[in-house]
Amino acid sequence: MDHRLKLLLWVAAVVALLLLVSLFRQQTRTVLLSFDVEPVDTPASIAFITSTLDQYGANATFFVTGQYAEQHPDIVRNLSAKYEVACHTMTHPRLPEINGTALRWELAACKELVENLTNTTVRGFRAPYNLIDERAFALLKELNYTYDASAFENYAWFYPQPSITEIPTSSLGPIPLEDYPLVSLLHLGDLGYFLMRQDRDAREAFDLHPHHVFAHRGAFQYLVSSYADDDVRFLTYSQAASG
Repeated sequence: MDHRLKLLLWVAAVVALLLLVSLFRQQTRTVLLSFDVEPVDTPASIAFITSTLDQYGANATFFVTGQYAEQHPDIVRNLSAKYEVACHTMTHPRLPEINGTALRWELAACKELVENLTNTTVRGFRAPYNLIDERAFALLKELNYTYDASAFENYAWFYPQPSITEIPTSSLGPIPLEDYPLVSLLHLGDLGYFLMRQDRDAREAFDLHPHHVFAHRGAFQYLVSSYADDDVRFLTYSQAASG
């Protein structure tokens, strides 16, 4: 048998199996969209994201760095008026590589700055590069953060035991559903969307960066519109942590 025909038959069998499995699975009804907002992200990228979210009635959480909040206070205030704004440190360092004094400042100063800007209580945190250690977890609890969103699903062995609620980024097997892997799946169109939704629990959480979303606007619009067509609930991370 021709190798190409074998490959085609194998792919068809896998898709058929996933279709069969999906008939017996509860469909996902909760989606958490999140964006790590850093100085590299332009006002245009934020405007595109919020316009798309508003178009489809989607909620989201924006993890902002203190540097970004200092540079764009009005954008952060406007985000807070419609969505959840959470912290992503002051200067985006690799947390395991900095000393305790610097670590405390990164977590505490960002929270204080964002709370003062938005007149809200910041509940959530995501570590830069998704790297977090026991010291950071202890400080998050001490500083009255209520959840962390740094970990990847299926990588519990890589992270220390969290001392507050952990909301991990979803994975498709070993592949975290963030930026490049997510966009690569979505470029497959309906097949990519179907594959992404399999092997899921009742909640999907996505970790995206505005400058990357802006470079792949069509893929992001497809993602949000597809979920909206499926009548999912778009929640903030705080809402997920509370429920």
